[in-house]
Amino acid sequence: MKNDDDEKKELTQEEIEELLNTLKDKNANNTGTILNFGLLLHPKMTVHLIVTWIINLLVFAVVSGILNQISPTIYFNLTSYLLGVSLFTLIEFVFKIIFLKFFLRIVLMSFGMILYVIQVACFYLVDLVVPNFDFYTIEGVFIFTICFSIVRLIISRYIRKYRILNRF
Repeated sequence: MKNDDDEKKELTQEEIEELLNTLKDKNANNTGTILNFGLLLHPKMTVHLIVTWIINLLVFAVVSGILNQISPTIYFNLTSYLLGVSLFTLIEFVFKIIFLKFFLRIVLMSFGMILYVIQVACFYLVDLVVPNFDFYTIEGVFIFTICFSIVRLIISRYIRKYRILNRF
């Protein structure tokens, strides 16, 4: 009787390989979960970074144009615009990855508000580093960041909802 139980517990090499393939498939589905959760636009980081940069270029132009019509918020020229948005995208990407990797608990406990603080800090850092890229007031940085985040969220949700990037 014990021999039958011992024989049942031993796995063959083929069964082990099947289990490993099953686990790999489950981990592949987790990437889709992360994409649906809203952290990434694409599983490939280079594609995600390029798409984020393009979205940031568009959203930055729209939000700055609208806010400058209401009240002067930000001043920039073409070269400082391109340099500033590129620098902002890189800095935000690095800080967001670091915070989500090492400080996920803080992000979750703050309901993501720490990511807003990171965005404000990134815009302020870009304001300090890039010449001719200036916010008129500190309140302008906060207002611009709120509007920027909302418009970018809408566009990102649209991209995820219609699975526009799944073709690549």
